[in-house]
Amino acid sequence: MKAAEARDVGRAAGTTLRQATRTVRGVHGMVSDAAYAAVTAALGPGVTQPIKTANDLVTAVTYGATGMGLDAASRIAGFATSLRLAHTGDRGPSVHDGRGAHRALAASVGLRGDAFAVSAPSLAPEMQVRAGQQRIELTREGLAHAYPDAGPDIAVYLHGLCQSERSWSLGAGDSPTHPERLAADLGLSPVLIRYNTGLRVSHNGAHLADLLDVLIEAWPVQVRRLVLVGFSMGGLVVHSALVAPAPAHGERTWTNLVSDTVTIGTPHHGSPMARGAQLAVERLSRDANGRRAIDLVRQRSAGIKDLTHGNVTDADWCGHDPDDGDDHRTHPAVPDGIRHHAIVGVISGHVDGAVARRVGDLLVPPRSAAHEALDAIPSRFLRERTAVVTGVHHLGMLSSSGVQDHLHRFLSPTAQPALTRAGRTGTN
Repeated sequence: MKAAEARDVGRAAGTTLRQATRTVRGVHGMVSDAAYAAVTAALGPGVTQPIKTANDLVTAVTYGATGMGLDAASRIAGFATSLRLAHTGDRGPSVHDGRGAHRALAASVGLRGDAFAVSAPSLAPEMQVRAGQQRIELTREGLAHAYPDAGPDIAVYLHGLCQSERSWSLGAGDSPTHPERLAADLGLSPVLIRYNTGLRVSHNGAHLADLLDVLIEAWPVQVRRLVLVGFSMGGLVVHSALVAPAPAHGERTWTNLVSDTVTIGTPHHGSPMARGAQLAVERLSRDANGRRAIDLVRQRSAGIKDLTHGNVTDADWCGHDPDDGDDHRTHPAVPDGIRHHAIVGVISGHVDGAVARRVGDLLVPPRSAAHEALDAIPSRFLRERTAVVTGVHHLGMLSSSGVQDHLHRFLSPTAQPALTRAGRTGTN
């Protein structure tokens, strides 16, 4: 851990503990209010009100002091650790490169990454290419060293919420991961991306678009084909990048190279869990204790809020109350001349059963993962470019052989008609 990271860990932990204390106070207050209401109904307010007033005062002081104490202690510990690390030369590895620490960090970033970017910036990863547990510099020399067998066909992989690039090996064991199999069978050089999943999807989409400009320019050999693969939130980031505004100096250099996109378990129409969090905020924010009890949920990251309906552009959320649960999506059209594919997971063994339709992979229902057509809004995917894998849960899709088979089928050049590049025409 670096000195700056230790200091920021103290800050982030202090803020989180203070908010957790506020949540406990809110739950305590809700239970207390219910108990006093029952007693008041039996004995009258003249008996209970003085006791309740005194109790509320003691509760406020106790929880307030506890929250402030935990916050201060965490910040002091982080500051003291940073001084010690700086004194010894600050030679330790970054928390972003640690074998175990990055898992907790990835989860924390997913939950609070937008706040970290402001208050604890050393903990908020910039979008970056990763290989061999290290960040790769996007120079010709840096990429040539990291990819000695670099080929002209590239597959870029975007992980999901609260994850890192290492999530692509989750559950794989000794079997090849999705990127490894596609590299071995189809010659698609795997480029794994890490990003701050707590940021707005549209912000990460713009960051990805900028990164791909640099990546294509610096790739050791001339790029012939670019494939974009996104798991869960990563699929939204992929589609966001494709509609990101072009830079002021001209057009994107990479968009004409994209042959295919594949989204795996992506909540294109949002996630029921994210909508449940939104509903809880709306229902419990009607009084002071409810607002306290739901404080940690209210402070969830902007990235999680985007999963309520599947936002991909700034216009989908900009100008609206962050706690507004209504769907404001603008539904940008998918770019022409690119084959867009979706892989849908269902926990049951039957595609058309009630469980499959309602539960999906436990986090994303099929209609969302397939971007089912809405009124006047067509699906992003043709039926023949949508595949369903049965008997798999959401995270299980990262190691599913069925998902691997569909990736192989979708992306095999012999299985796809050639795209017409002139004028970006073709079938999507």
